[in-house]
Amino acid sequence: MAPESLGEKDAASRHPMIPCSIMTPWLLALMLEMRPPGDTHFSVVPVPECDGAEVCEGARRSTFYRSWVRQETYEQGKQRYRTLAAEQERAIEQILCVRLDGEKIPDCLPEPVALDKKTKKLLFGPQTAVAAMLGAAIAESGLREDVQTGRGFAKACSKGGPRSIEGVCGPADDGGMGRGPGGEACVMQPHPSIAWRFADGDPALLARARSGDKLAREEVARTLVGLDGASVARCWRAGLRMLLHSYAHCGWSLARGKLREDPWYAMYSQYGTGSSCTASNNGKTLYRHQLFVKLRARARVLALARTPFSP
Repeated sequence: MAPESLGEKDAASRHPMIPCSIMTPWLLALMLEMRPPGDTHFSVVPVPECDGAEVCEGARRSTFYRSWVRQETYEQGKQRYRTLAAEQERAIEQILCVRLDGEKIPDCLPEPVALDKKTKKLLFGPQTAVAAMLGAAIAESGLREDVQTGRGFAKACSKGGPRSIEGVCGPADDGGMGRGPGGEACVMQPHPSIAWRFADGDPALLARARSGDKLAREEVARTLVGLDGASVARCWRAGLRMLLHSYAHCGWSLARGKLREDPWYAMYSQYGTGSSCTASNNGKTLYRHQLFVKLRARARVLALARTPFSP
């Protein structure tokens, strides 16, 4: 029997009345400090003033945006990050039922995946959740716009085939390579074969995905990409559930003396491979773990300082 989807009852329907707090300033500050935008040609923005023009200086055509596009600037990236930060905070509140300052949300029950099966306490708190999520997202995607939107594929098309087949393989005509080599989607980069287990979605679609329907699994993955808040929220929630599941899975082995790895290293190993709590994954596990340690330490400093961030 195929495993059950942990996100089948989406967080929005489970906790429809949770009023999301205004975005915590230090969360945006943390993103901008640890991965500043504006320095990659993979992230672009449309250039509306060139609509209809035959030539647009410093821009290139984009079928995805149906417009001319230019490289995203720092200020434009900061605006995009605002949505990333706000929806990350919302996802944490919906799944853990705790604000970033540790305040419990009244009349809110954490999702089962967030709880230790024996103690019924949270596996980890909200600030650690921020660091764990960003440790994966920054390492996997660099918080790039093409990854966030799923614009283009890193996977090359077959030899002799077209340079790019829309929605299947190859970079986008504007240079985007946002979907991973295995079709991984959104800034948290879950593989389509795994994403459906942790994503929110229509029960009928998730049932098809559970049965092994590859098209359904790809359809679920596509719900995680986009610039809109709803898509970003689905991406963050799926990623946080994956991390919580990985932490609990490897914690079971650690508690029984079967592993000697750091629990956070083990979590990222499981997150990246889906099958191992010890795999180096070509150095990716160590990189994510080291980034997580830096993020968690910096998050605590910024949170304690109540770091302001001007619009």
